Amino acid sequence: MKRSKFIVSLALVLLIAGNIIAVAQAANSAGYGYAYVGIIDDYKTPLLTKQNSYEVGSNIVLDVQENRWLTCWIENIYGTNMTNKVNYNGPDKIYMNFKDPATGNQKLSISTYITNFTSTGTMGKWSPDFITTY
Repeated sequence: MKRSKFIVSLALVLLIAGNIIAVAQAANSAGYGYAYVGIIDDYKTPLLTKQNSYEVGSNIVLDVQENRWLTCWIENIYGTNMTNKVNYNGPDKIYMNFKDPATGNQKLSISTYITNFTSTGTMGKWSPDFITTY
């Protein structure tokens, strides 16, 4: 009887510890929009902390006004571009490779494409780490 109580107690402790670890490892993500990207000014999100240094950054785009072209990338707190730039014009899952392993605070930058001569609205969810759903 004591042995079975010990096993049940141990199983509960391991289950709780596993859940805490899984939550701690979950990607830090945030929604944005409906945001307006100016012709000259880039839209920049608030900072999020990159938790997994070797993962790609994510931008799950839900809408782009009138399918206009946008470009996105991830910057560090100093404004240094940390990823490749990706062009898109509608709902899509955008993944950006970091140039070097990175951690710390990052922000998503969105700019109108060079041939887009008007402000554009957009919305989505982003993370400096890998995510797959909104």
